[in-house]
Amino acid sequence: MTAPPLRRRGIVARSSDRVARDGGWSLTSVFAGLHWSPAFIAFLVYVFVITTYRINVGTLAMSVALVTLPLERTSLRLPPLALMALAFLGWGFVGWGSSDYPLIVWDRLIEFAKIVGVVLVAVNVLTTRARLRLFLLAYLAYFAFFPVRGAFFNYFLYSGTMSGRAVWNFAYANPNDLAGVCLLFVALSAGVLVSERARWIRLAAFAGIVLLPFLIVLTQSRGAFIALLAFALIALKGQWRRARTLALTAGVALVMFFAAPDDVWERLGTIQKVATQEEGAAGIADEGSAEQRLEIWKVARAIIADEPVTGVGLGAYHEVHYRYALRPIFNPTAQGKRDTHSTYLKIFAETGIVGLIVFLGLVGFTLFDAERTRRRKQAIDPPGAKQLYYMELGMIGYLVAGIWGSYGELVPTYLFLSLIYAGTWILKRQGVVARQPVPARGARMGTPVGPVRRSVR
Repeated sequence: MTAPPLRRRGIVARSSDRVARDGGWSLTSVFAGLHWSPAFIAFLVYVFVITTYRINVGTLAMSVALVTLPLERTSLRLPPLALMALAFLGWGFVGWGSSDYPLIVWDRLIEFAKIVGVVLVAVNVLTTRARLRLFLLAYLAYFAFFPVRGAFFNYFLYSGTMSGRAVWNFAYANPNDLAGVCLLFVALSAGVLVSERARWIRLAAFAGIVLLPFLIVLTQSRGAFIALLAFALIALKGQWRRARTLALTAGVALVMFFAAPDDVWERLGTIQKVATQEEGAAGIADEGSAEQRLEIWKVARAIIADEPVTGVGLGAYHEVHYRYALRPIFNPTAQGKRDTHSTYLKIFAETGIVGLIVFLGLVGFTLFDAERTRRRKQAIDPPGAKQLYYMELGMIGYLVAGIWGSYGELVPTYLFLSLIYAGTWILKRQGVVARQPVPARGARMGTPVGPVRRSVR
């Protein structure tokens, strides 16, 4: 007769221990230690809707999440990320009062208010390692089964491309936006790979690390490709002696090189030419795309010069660009209701210098706090610190790609920042000093002697 296992008071079995016992293939390990709540469930539904566009209940789901937030076990928090998002929204209302297009600006302010709600919910429901873990796995699954699958099917089966560039639909109909968001999910996949022990999760994360860079290449987004290279070089720093890491990197590179069509490499091969040649030569190198972008940036700079403080109003750039581009000083290639093709120029033009400072502060403080926490806690929780590190790198790469793409109004931008904040806050709780009475040598059991330090998870 086997004796029952001993249970140590105050110590809870971790999900990784259960994974080790069942061989790493059990689906139940995903839900180990998870506490459900109405707000958390509604948040999962909302993210499913905005990622897949399967059902039109996004506003309803977010409303339920906001209304049920007070039911959370922890007290509601308003961290600097949420405060600065609210400040950005408030400054947008200042620009609305002086904009020539108040109706357009009002509609965009309503949309950004929803984004602020997303941030507020995210930082208040992703408060435990179990919740963050499940959310990341669900978010990766949503993206894999819909945008990624759809973009590959469009490209290879239906030839549904934009001038040979991989796209999907809805928010992913722009190849630059699709590539930028894919970069974030490369970072999430890398983080899951280093933090999980379940074999089926690691295999899924490995598949993401292989397929997502390939999809970025198929979008032919040169900005995202540059950011991807920067991400890879920094992520591999200090790991050149690890054979498995080198094999993984070489495998991804070979898949991209042999599977991508020649026209993809022809466009990506113009990066150096566009960066070093004059405008006319650059236009020849990439069918006029770079020359047109430079002319659009000139229009944006003229708009910024005229409205440097409050901007033209959140969401009104396209209308203002249409007027400015008709001026004879600009090349006709810039005419039309164009986008800036730059996150920072667009935010500057629409919200002025104050709005740009608030946005950069929102991003900068989140990344600074994450990196500071990661350095302090990496010895206590190495997998969690490594996962946060890859999330930081993904955001930095995304910001680099934002030089050539407009990501300031995309929900994934602020959702990913919320994930970094959640990972930082959870990591901060590791190694909390707790007091527990312990017996002195020779003393009776149960006699309190003094405090000891232990890590509380």
